[in-house]
Amino acid sequence: MNSSVQPPRRIASNLLWTGDGLLRDPLVELAPDGSILRIAQCAEPDRLAATEFYAGVLVPGFPADYRAAFSRMCAHTPPFLPDLLRALPAGAAGGSHPAFSPGGNTPFSSVCAHTPPFSTCTEGVLVVISGLDYETMLLTGRSCIRCLTGR
Repeated sequence: MNSSVQPPRRIASNLLWTGDGLLRDPLVELAPDGSILRIAQCAEPDRLAATEFYAGVLVPGFPADYRAAFSRMCAHTPPFLPDLLRALPAGAAGGSHPAFSPGGNTPFSSVCAHTPPFSTCTEGVLVVISGLDYETMLLTGRSCIRCLTGR
């Protein structure tokens, strides 16, 4: 049994859904339980050791039944991702959420810029949605979802 403290998990992506819009070059730091500790913008996440990168849009607070929710999103026409995320129920990725403040000095402070506080969610799961048409932000036949936390 290892009683040492686990380091935070770091996940980078192309975009992050904030509830108010999209943030480019996000770096999300997660506690061992999957809760978000802080979010920063980082154009060079490859300069940080042990940082996972997932192409697509990170969506914190996505409904726990993420596959079913994603299937319903894909059935809409036109499948414009920001509108679909805003339409999720309150308490999910599109609803109203408590403010999240990235705060603090972290190991990636010298490489990444902290974001100002924005709305995010403390419930649900963190997913990445990929295979979009990034110019139009429409879901495509290649779009898929992957759950990154098991909360």
